[in-house]
Amino acid sequence: MKLLYVSDSRIPGEKAHATQIVKTCEALSHHCDVTLVLPNREGNRGRSDDDIWGAYNVRKRFKVIRLPVLDIRALDRASIPHAWFLASTGTFALSVLNYLRKNKDFDFIYTRHPESAAVLSLMNPSKAKVIYEAHKFSRFTLRKVKNVDAITTITRYLAELFKESKRPIAVVPDATDVLEFSPKMEKSAVRKELGLPPDKTILAYIGRFQTLGKEKGIVDIIKSAKYLGKDKLLFLFVGGPLDVVSEYENLIEKEGLDRNLFEFRDHIPYTKVADYLNAVDICLMPFPETEHYSKYMSPLKMFEYMASKRPIIATDLPTIREILEDGKTAILVRPGDPKDLAEAEKILISDKGLRARLSEAAFKELESKYTWEKRAESIIDFLNKLQ
Repeated sequence: MKLLYVSDSRIPGEKAHATQIVKTCEALSHHCDVTLVLPNREGNRGRSDDDIWGAYNVRKRFKVIRLPVLDIRALDRASIPHAWFLASTGTFALSVLNYLRKNKDFDFIYTRHPESAAVLSLMNPSKAKVIYEAHKFSRFTLRKVKNVDAITTITRYLAELFKESKRPIAVVPDATDVLEFSPKMEKSAVRKELGLPPDKTILAYIGRFQTLGKEKGIVDIIKSAKYLGKDKLLFLFVGGPLDVVSEYENLIEKEGLDRNLFEFRDHIPYTKVADYLNAVDICLMPFPETEHYSKYMSPLKMFEYMASKRPIIATDLPTIREILEDGKTAILVRPGDPKDLAEAEKILISDKGLRARLSEAAFKELESKYTWEKRAESIIDFLNKLQ
């Protein structure tokens, strides 16, 4: 089987979707011949594809091809109408079509970009079947992908929404690499290396602080601190961008909290995430109750938290409940309720036995269902049924 993975993304990049794409390609390459096609945009030109293997700690098992594109994304976003971004996306799709005219021996074209799926399913010069991997839903997206051959989704809720397409659908949640996140050093040694206090209970949020200006739970974490004692505690936020930290500092001051309770660090390379997870005691992801977080997301940080064998406190949302079980693999709290979050934090701060039980159960769940290899197996099984 030959598979062309089409991604209109900047890779390497600091966002989680870049990790997901590269890791998926590596896992699929154990089962078929994989070629990853990327746009040759500003920021990638002149870079060796060796940067990809090192940035994501993957083996060179699949090909990477960069194709020409109208690179208006290098210009100031505020000065570019949305139509120009569509033009950029469109020229990339045309480059892929041109590549396919010369390379017609692929069995499948796989993409998580609806614009690419739309163009390729309508104008595909090869016999390859086009598969769209859905990460969100809208009526407009449904129209864009109406001609694809099949759909994969990262949540069950998304699968229900896309049933209207009348296309074969498979649910393939996100995943992570077990070995990468397994502790490799004593916690005290990792903390010393990262410049973290050796004697404090560290509660951590690791990931981008905001996405497109939207909150991801840090406000509730800060507010939860006022219900806790400040002795021997540190709330650690790692992932940036640091230009939004002033908003959180204003909130800390408004709530009358000690600034020393909180530490904010910028984006870190993917290869350093495991070190930070191994240095902390409790992992937090209190996502807000929005349509995206409740219905569409399958956050990589959740699986990374599980793999690191650190106890998790998360909000009780449908997408979270697809993976985590309250009281068994995590503690789930009411969204938008800092006091409820604080109660869960108190429980885990004081009960090391519960921490161990939750983290071990979550790890076993991950190991049995949510590795990149198991995700690839699910995708390959689905594709085989389409042949």
